[in-house]
Amino acid sequence: MRFSTAFLFSFFLILGCSSKQPVGPRFAEVVCKDFVATVSDLGEVGSEEEFQVIAPFTTKINWMKEEGSMIKRGDRVAELDTEKQKEELETALLSLDQKSCDLAVEKANSEDEVFSLARQAEAADHGLSVEKLNLNFLLHGRDQTQMVEVSQAIKAIDEQISVLAKELPERRSLYQRGFASKEELDKAEALKKELDFRIKALRVRFGALEQGPLDEELAKQRGKVAVAKAERDRLRQSLFVAKARRPIDREDNQLQLKTIKATIEENEKLISACQVRAPQNGMLVYGQVYAGDDMVKVSPGDSISEGDTLARLSNPAKTLIRVSCNALDLAKLKVGQSALFTLDAYSDQRFEGVVSSIGAVGQPRFRRDKNDVRVVEVGVRATRSDPRIKPGMTANVEIETSRMKNSLVLPLQAILHDKQGAFCLLSTSGKSVRTPITVLDTNETEAAIAPGLKAGDRVELSEDRR
Repeated sequence: MRFSTAFLFSFFLILGCSSKQPVGPRFAEVVCKDFVATVSDLGEVGSEEEFQVIAPFTTKINWMKEEGSMIKRGDRVAELDTEKQKEELETALLSLDQKSCDLAVEKANSEDEVFSLARQAEAADHGLSVEKLNLNFLLHGRDQTQMVEVSQAIKAIDEQISVLAKELPERRSLYQRGFASKEELDKAEALKKELDFRIKALRVRFGALEQGPLDEELAKQRGKVAVAKAERDRLRQSLFVAKARRPIDREDNQLQLKTIKATIEENEKLISACQVRAPQNGMLVYGQVYAGDDMVKVSPGDSISEGDTLARLSNPAKTLIRVSCNALDLAKLKVGQSALFTLDAYSDQRFEGVVSSIGAVGQPRFRRDKNDVRVVEVGVRATRSDPRIKPGMTANVEIETSRMKNSLVLPLQAILHDKQGAFCLLSTSGKSVRTPITVLDTNETEAAIAPGLKAGDRVELSEDRR
């Protein structure tokens, strides 16, 4: 129990001692000194004379010459992987052979089809002509040969009937007198009846031949003509389609061949481009590509996309640092402004430079920047040549945008704003008095103001800007 009481006492004692004590306002003095405003950002050492080596296609980097090497025009700087292109080339060559063979077979088959259909259409046209002639004969012609044959048969039978007509009375008389048998008489009478029947049939046949065909015969023949015409039209249509299809098929096949040949040419071109050579003399600096939102240097084994910068060839005698400055600072930047920069490799050494160029177009700082921060490229040329400054190095650059001698300066923490403008809280007789000020320029920590306050005045620092 004693231990618990002592523990609680110690706990509350420590808690009381560690509780936050109220802090009074902080103050700073207005000083008179030279004010310098700068724009600072990171840059990369390059050259005023620089040539980009662009990746000709999307692939993997198999090999690259060591960065920093001095390269002559035509030297090999990288080797790109072409396994995919070689596979596509082999496939395209096989497709070309197969397609050429298929086209030869299709051409032969097409010619055979057209020839066969032409012969069939010709035969069908002839068959239709025959059926039309038959119909025309039925409508307008008579079979004179049959009419003569029937007429002659009628005449011959008529003569036989005339003879029998004379003989029958004599035969009946002979039979009645017993000079002829019953059988002979019956035979003669039966022949007479048969001849009468035959002559009647022949006369009917002769009348039909004179009159022409029956409606059933005409309908049947017209049906044959219609069937022959339909077959002839079908074959003509098939022949027309076959002939019309030939140039279309030929055009399609030529287009397919052209596509295959283009694929072959493209892959042969890419395979020949896998040995990347320098377009100009210069120091080799590896290119940079996006990895997420960051730019990283490429290296052997990396994948690279068509159009990416594989490398740069820089003239080390014309050093130029490319700095990405916030576009909001564009109005402050001017060609000819002095600059200081350090290199990561020589962080304790400050080098002098001068602004030589300012980009006209703002670009996103990051590829996927939700805040849409825009930057402009500012070129800074080193004032003196130094062998330590090499292309590809990272530089921390500070550009002097303005300098004011004997200016009134106060910390940014002392400046407040409201609807009436900028002001500060001037400490007078222990009180803070709102005092309007005019800000002439600012840097990262201080502001130069127009006369109004005087050196030595104490101003209150804002808690919000600590």
